[in-house]
Amino acid sequence: MSRLGIEDGIIDRIYEAAIISELWPEVLDNLSHAISSAGGILFTASAGEIRWTSSPGTAEFMRAFVDGGWDKRNSRATRLAPMKYPGFVHDLDIFTREEVDRDPFYTELCRPKCELSEGCPFGPDRGDWSYQAAALAGGSE
Repeated sequence: MSRLGIEDGIIDRIYEAAIISELWPEVLDNLSHAISSAGGILFTASAGEIRWTSSPGTAEFMRAFVDGGWDKRNSRATRLAPMKYPGFVHDLDIFTREEVDRDPFYTELCRPKCELSEGCPFGPDRGDWSYQAAALAGGSE
């Protein structure tokens, strides 16, 4: 086990999932359990097309995100893109608690499925959007 409590073989599993995409749900689920998260998501949005995979714990959330057109009204992406930050960001790094409590992205979509999340954006400067997220259940901060 590593210092984060993640099994040592997880790095190998991530490399395998990069080649065999069907492995991502299990890999994301294992990572989520290791960090006490409700689930994990990988998604890309390019030219209006969204592709995603997730652990079982966040699949319902992502279906609601896609089916509800939240990619077009995602306040998280609107705040993150101009930052061009190359690392993980928590929702409360880009919003105040008061903004989260008023923002439809959180009040209509995220609750009660998950309260807050952390994620890492990739490539918003190219016009594409990729994001890895870990949903924190029950309002964990």
